Amino acid sequence: MTKCKNTRERQFYILATKKYGWTKDLLINKIELQTFEKYLLGQTNFDTTLPEKIKNQAILAVKDEYSWGFTGLDNEYSEEELEQSIIKNIRAFLIDFGADFSFIGNQYRLVVDDREYFIDLLLYNRRLQAMTP
Repeated sequence: MTKCKNTRERQFYILATKKYGWTKDLLINKIELQTFEKYLLGQTNFDTTLPEKIKNQAILAVKDEYSWGFTGLDNEYSEEELEQSIIKNIRAFLIDFGADFSFIGNQYRLVVDDREYFIDLLLYNRRLQAMTP
């Protein structure tokens, strides 16, 4: 918390840690990623303008603070390498992605009009009660 610039920033991290159950390591990571500053820049009017049913989905759509450091990948990697790294580190991925998500599977087979498709990562959002590919 000594890296925080002011009381408001410290309060943000304290409340977020309580709300999301961040570990010490995750809290340090969030501070280093300047999550507070990004939160201030990314504030939206979604709370007052969108129905509750889609508000959280919209917030996630504009989230720009995802950290892919847990993947251990270099600057250049294939989509398949990223997918495999996420699968190996699914717990860290879900913590960063949000508390409402559950991992359903990867390369999830879907057939539509006799055509076969595969969803790289399939998540379930408990709050929205919806699948998220």
